Amino acid sequence: MMEELDEILAEEIESHSVLEVHKYRGLHLNKNVDNRQTIDDWLERSNDRIALEKLLNHLHVYDLASLRDYSEETYQRIADELERNWRKRLAALDGQFVVERYEDYGPTLTFYFDGTRSASESRRAPKEAT
Repeated sequence: MMEELDEILAEEIESHSVLEVHKYRGLHLNKNVDNRQTIDDWLERSNDRIALEKLLNHLHVYDLASLRDYSEETYQRIADELERNWRKRLAALDGQFVVERYEDYGPTLTFYFDGTRSASESRRAPKEAT
């Protein structure tokens, strides 16, 4: 059973569960990514839009926590919930979004738009690394 979450963390989870995407200079970005100067700086360094979207849209689940530490199981379950919500939301927008989950600084999620993918490919869960 997941431990009780404090109010601040619960609000952060809810806020990040409702994923909204906006476009800026051809990039598909999370609504929380809105510093145009920073985005412009990244675009001057690279024209790899997928790599930039992955970088700018990433979310470390640990960063959602307030001043309290939670068990690793709790962070994994939060990541599970966010991943499900992101996949559902992005599939409703366009079947060509990709959601990735990996371990970096704890469970980390990101998304990007891949216009080369078919809708059926995007709906499939990614294969687990062996």
